[in-house]
Amino acid sequence: MGGLGMLRFAILLIAGMFCFESAQAGWLEDLHRKALAERAAKIKESKLPAVTLNKQQIAKLPGATTERSRIKWLGAGRQKDGTTFVCYLTSQTDYFGKAHLRLFTGRFEKDGSYQQSAVATFSDARNILRDCHFHGLVPPVRVGGRLI
Repeated sequence: MGGLGMLRFAILLIAGMFCFESAQAGWLEDLHRKALAERAAKIKESKLPAVTLNKQQIAKLPGATTERSRIKWLGAGRQKDGTTFVCYLTSQTDYFGKAHLRLFTGRFEKDGSYQQSAVATFSDARNILRDCHFHGLVPPVRVGGRLI
């Protein structure tokens, strides 16, 4: 009888774990949906008034006007202090002809000079993308197969 009791216990344990896993998966999906909705709301509330850059400003953007690099997407907005925040995506071709996407952020000062952000200089693509989102700009990129 001891072996049969153990078998019942094992079956009940496996069934319980299966039910728990199913409930946990639904809970995680709800949590993920809630996080995406909160991020969308934060992006919407932090959206900067849109600004169109002129050719001289675009020429100052690092990696935007080289022979093997082109801007694929550009977003800019006027900040409260009068500076213009810029987030842009370039497609750069290496010496072997392979294209690489790079994301940059920076700002144009009131005097017209361009300063690349420290995030774009010293950080990875996820943090650069978060910087764009923080300013209400949503570049059409995915990092690691997921929209950040």
